[in-house]
Order: sequence, then C-alpha cells, then structure tokens
Amino acid sequence: MKEFGQSSNPYVKISQKINKLHNTNYTSKQIRQRWTSKLNTNLCLEPLDIDEKLFIIQWVESEPRGNAIPWKSLIPLMESEFKKLRSESMVKNFWNLRKRIQDSTKSKIEDEDSRKRKRSPKSTAKDEQQQKKVCRELNITFKYENIPSHPLNSGSIETLFENDENTPPSNAMEILCRVAAVFGNDLVI
Repeated sequence: MKEFGQSSNPYVKISQKINKLHNTNYTSKQIRQRWTSKLNTNLCLEPLDIDEKLFIIQWVESEPRGNAIPWKSLIPLMESEFKKLRSESMVKNFWNLRKRIQDSTKSKIEDEDSRKRKRSPKSTAKDEQQQKKVCRELNITFKYENIPSHPLNSGSIETLFENDENTPPSNAMEILCRVAAVFGNDLVI
C-alpha cells in the first residue's frame, strides 16, 4: 500500500505483484478485503464498545433503505464520531449476530406459544375425557368427626376458598387439591 496506495486502483496492482512474486492467485477484491478488514494500520481491532454498538443500532434502524444496508456510509460516520476506524466486516458481524440472536429468540418464543396453542383435536378431546373421568370417579367423603368448621352450607365451592385465593378453581384436580389443603388429614378419597 505504501508503493501503490496513491494510484487509481491499488488493489489490482498489488494483487498482480503478490501473485507474480509468490505464485498465488489472489484477486484484487480479496486484497482489498484483507486490507480493509485486517491489515490497515489505522484500524481499531478492539471489540466494539457499548456506545459504538448503540450508534450502529440507531443508525441502521433510522436509515431509510431497502433490503441492503449501506455499511460503507456508516464507517466514516463512526470514525468521525468515535475517532476509531472500524472495519466494515466488524460492524456487519456485530449487526448480523445481533439480528440472528433476536430472530432465534423470537422463533423460540413463537415455537413455545404455538406448542401451547396448537394442540391436536385428539389431544384436546383426550384431556376433556380425562377431566370428565376424574370428575366422575372423584368420590370425596369426609369423616364426620373432627371436621373443622367451614362455610360448607354457603352454596358454592368458591366460598370454601375465599380466604385461600380470589380465583375460582378451574378443574377437578384443582378442586381436589384445594379441598385437601383445607381439610388436611380429614379428607378420605
């Protein structure tokens, strides 16, 4: 770059010289990429700090663009803002990793939600049958001795649990658990 840096297309000349000297086949594009991402002596190769990351996020999200992000426009802005020259690949890698993590997290949440919501009709019917069976088979009898005084005559199961929870029980198993919690050892199943 010291020798050809001032010429109109230094990367072509450098690739020709390197290929001739070392019997290789590097293209000018490969030479340019290596220079701009690794070899340029002005590059800051330290990890991005938080301010730089926030700057990248704000810039990308505020820029009107199509599908392509103009990274070449961002690099000079970052250099003037933070007085550090960052490689295009470092900035792109940060953004793409962040986007992948967000997409992965989003898809995991969607998968969990869809698993919860999308139950097969067979599975739903089976659950309903199981609940009905539990309700039919649930023969709860109470020993009449040592029963604590509870408002059993008040007419609804909700009153039995007024002090326990404000929400009424949603299924037979929950009712059973609540009754067992109230009566303790006095419950016979």
